Amino acid sequence: MASFTQHMMRSQVLVRSRADLLAASLAVAAGDDPGVEPLSGQPYRVDREAGTVAMPELQEFGKIKPRVIPELHQGVGAVVPGQ
Repeated sequence: MASFTQHMMRSQVLVRSRADLLAASLAVAAGDDPGVEPLSGQPYRVDREAGTVAMPELQEFGKIKPRVIPELHQGVGAVVPGQ
């Protein structure tokens, strides 16, 4: 049975991993490379057909669902590089 401390550490890792996955999906939406997942060093899995970015194929990330790649809009107040 896992201790309370182990449970909290695992929860913090999941929260951090989800935040990193969001950053990777925003990078893909902006046309950049999503990079690698920081804890494992493995690349994120980008499925352009499905429009998602997923964690590497590792058991530790089994609970984290793929993230939909958002559409970035050049709306009012958007900062456009070079202008």
